[in-house]
Amino acid sequence: MEKVLFLSLGNRDLQLPRNASIPIDIFNKHFELGSMDTGENYVLKKTDKQFLAHSEAIYELYEELAGLVCFPMVDATLEEVGRDLAQIVIITTQQEPADSQDCQYVALFLKKWLEQNGFSVVYKPITFPPIHLDQLMDFYNELYDQYARYQIFFGNSGGTPDMRAATHMAGMFRNIRFVTLQARTQEASQKNFRSQEKRILQHIVDNMLKVYDYEGVKNLPVSDRVKEKCDEALDLYNLKTNIVRGDEGFGEKSKKAIALLLENMKICFHQGRYADVIGRIFRIEEAVGQYLLYTELKQREGISDQDKVYRIDSKGKKKADKSFEQTIANGESSEAMYLHYFQEEFTFIISPKEEKVWYFVKHPDVPMKAGKNTFFFLFSALKKHQDLYQIFMRLNDNYAKVNKLTTLRNKSYLGHGFNGVSESDIEEITGNFLEFYNELKALLEKVLNIVIEPIFDDLNEQIKNL
Repeated sequence: MEKVLFLSLGNRDLQLPRNASIPIDIFNKHFELGSMDTGENYVLKKTDKQFLAHSEAIYELYEELAGLVCFPMVDATLEEVGRDLAQIVIITTQQEPADSQDCQYVALFLKKWLEQNGFSVVYKPITFPPIHLDQLMDFYNELYDQYARYQIFFGNSGGTPDMRAATHMAGMFRNIRFVTLQARTQEASQKNFRSQEKRILQHIVDNMLKVYDYEGVKNLPVSDRVKEKCDEALDLYNLKTNIVRGDEGFGEKSKKAIALLLENMKICFHQGRYADVIGRIFRIEEAVGQYLLYTELKQREGISDQDKVYRIDSKGKKKADKSFEQTIANGESSEAMYLHYFQEEFTFIISPKEEKVWYFVKHPDVPMKAGKNTFFFLFSALKKHQDLYQIFMRLNDNYAKVNKLTTLRNKSYLGHGFNGVSESDIEEITGNFLEFYNELKALLEKVLNIVIEPIFDDLNEQIKNL
């Protein structure tokens, strides 16, 4: 990778050695004794607040003074980074309107001197007051983007404190190597702020993982291993995982899927995706009902080893030609299944269209139809799984025809409307959400006979430790 050197200049960069021989009038008019940082060298006058005028005069005398003045900080920086540079970028202030401390003539003097020594040089002036940090950040970000394909070295000992601060902040996560000089000895060393960047990045990642923002973490300057873990989490979140395999029996597959859905619901809540929380509650209740119906049919020997539902055909023969999933997804097939295995729980009326409409015997106002409510009324009639359904009864207002959960879902974009869903809407139904989550988790672990692992929290810890 080619290298570029950025140089930030200030009013100490152009110096005059003590032993330099220049006309006394030029010396007296434009130079003064430097500070401890410049040793015995002289610097351009700034105590009279006319630095810009002095530097302009010296620039006009370039041909006479080029071999006499020196740039010790620039020399030390070049010695540190090497001279095999694709380009040198000089940065200093050239404000509009002009300020007496602007350094553009120092920059122009150095540019000409460097070009005469074989370097390719670009001058990038700062045209606004160098105390406006936001503008400085924009300036350096644009500059860094322009040279993104290069390895950037930055000699930023010159310039204002705000300029130096902005170079560092804009340079975060860009692998820029800053060349710092020890003020009195002019010894150079390189820093890339990797340890500081790592701490800042860790802080950002930790906060994003609190809301399980794996896609956001992937877009940070993190390692490929972290990105792989985030992809793994996203696949789990979207059930694109071998944990829930299509070749497994319905029972095992649905238990694993329910566990993932529960953890998925928790993530939605932490991310503030409250409408999706409602959707997950609905799907968990439905999936639990499907699983319990499956196990009930298994106990009644109504499902084959291939997870197909036994039925009696028109010739009175026992057949199993549709899977459990296909059966419950088809209105006619599911009705036939219910009537075959649970006939004593249903009765019918003749509709105005002279069709049989089936109702629960113990709940004559509840028709048999697809959906999570049918599972509740079936197991209520069978007097099974009442502990688990207590929590679903609370969510569904005892399965009233009009209840808050169904209304909230139907009026949101997950149902038939465009209403928003808030955290308070959720907790009006669930109570304290995390307490509800823990209660539901404990009940599901008991009913499904599994341990529901905090799989996303475990992944978060793995990502933090990479």
